[in-house]
Amino acid sequence: MTYTIPDTLASDIGDGLRGVVLLLTDLNFLVRFLPVLILLYYPIGSLFGKGRWAVVYRQILLLIGSFLIVGLGDLLSLLILCGFCLVNYLIGLWIDHYPKPYRPMYAAPVSPIVYSSGRKAVLLIGLLIDLSLLLVFKFRKHLPLGISYYVFTGISYLADVYRGKNADRSPLRVFLYLSFFPKFLQGPITRYSEMERELCASTVEQPIPYERIEHGLGVFILGLSFQTLLASRLGNLWHTVWTYGPYGIGTVTAWWGAWGYSMQLYYDFLGYTMMALGLAEILGFTLPDNFDAPYASRTMTSFWRRWHITLGKWFRDYIYIPLGGSRHGTFRMILALCLTWAATAVWHGIGWNFLIWGGFLFIILLIEKLTFGKALEKSFFGHIYMFILIPVMWMIFRIADLKQLLDYLARMFYLPVGSETFATMPPPLNIMSSLIGPTWWVMLLSVFFATPYPKQWFERFHRSWIVRLLLLALFILSIRQISLNGSNPFMYLEF
Repeated sequence: MTYTIPDTLASDIGDGLRGVVLLLTDLNFLVRFLPVLILLYYPIGSLFGKGRWAVVYRQILLLIGSFLIVGLGDLLSLLILCGFCLVNYLIGLWIDHYPKPYRPMYAAPVSPIVYSSGRKAVLLIGLLIDLSLLLVFKFRKHLPLGISYYVFTGISYLADVYRGKNADRSPLRVFLYLSFFPKFLQGPITRYSEMERELCASTVEQPIPYERIEHGLGVFILGLSFQTLLASRLGNLWHTVWTYGPYGIGTVTAWWGAWGYSMQLYYDFLGYTMMALGLAEILGFTLPDNFDAPYASRTMTSFWRRWHITLGKWFRDYIYIPLGGSRHGTFRMILALCLTWAATAVWHGIGWNFLIWGGFLFIILLIEKLTFGKALEKSFFGHIYMFILIPVMWMIFRIADLKQLLDYLARMFYLPVGSETFATMPPPLNIMSSLIGPTWWVMLLSVFFATPYPKQWFERFHRSWIVRLLLLALFILSIRQISLNGSNPFMYLEF
């Protein structure tokens, strides 16, 4: 049997979008776009003083920069984004036109909040428009980059206005909030309240905040090095294992490859998130963190509180809790959890492997909630439990062909593949010696940086000269890696 490597990223993004957007790891972005933007943002921006016009100038500059990153060479993506921003801005104003929700004074404290019928109807119109836009492109498998993230950002904005938050009257601020380029491609999914202070500031900070810029630059460089120096090498490991396929590898090699892919996905996504947070901090914005050492978790419940945090909170606050959450008995909790993970699976893609992945996680999380989850949180055996579940989960997520998925999982658990018998199976260590030699140190570094300690040490010592020199070395190595091998598309761009 021949196992091919599916080019899902290229097919899902589509030929029309390939190579269009300036990725954060692109040399054109790093050595041209970003330096020019910072020059215009701070030294040139300081000529406007620190009042209202300085704020407007910087907001316009960031909006133009965001639109340029999306629209260079691809007018359709820019038009979709602009139309989306305009529609959500107008619907936000429309919702706010109706009376705000209130709790009747004469009612008991636990009585539900009253929403006007007009407010509900307009919110429903907005949700239908946003979700229809997303689903159309999901089913066509031709995703304009960032659409999954800015659609969820727009929905959260409309939902918060519906619940009583004042709609922003400034189209400039709403457009910038929805299209802010550091978070545009892969999040974090940011609520308006999390950017409101910076967006609505009436003055800009003077003089230039060098300490904040330095910290943001350090976070950005760490993210860049995670993506270019760790994720790219781990990708080569997974590429090699998958090229052999389940028939050509042993059990140990299958687990090595599965953990290689798990680490690649983590450092690719973590790298982008850190770059986004660092860029936002350089520009004076604070974005929410998206990861909290998830691979150090002891249960799957804890893992999904610490992985892609803003997406998890989005599903929790806008699907799980409105469906009843855990407040109305076991049956309602099971139903809410099931529908939440079904929605999470569809958000990631329209494919059987994603539905199986969502169902797998639903069952694991339900079992943990009803049985041994709390005990595992306090036990070292939780790490062993997650050591097994994490790579299985990501193999289901990664391998779209169900036959290939079953074959790979069978190999991981030392079961015959296809027409094999136990007597004809390859040795467990097959090709392991040639694979582990060049990659053991990458896996070791991956495990170390997946713990909470490196982040704690960076926050404590980031202003020391040793750390500054290390960051400079990492930046040079990252630029060298990009110049030699080009910038790798972020894996989550396809979602």
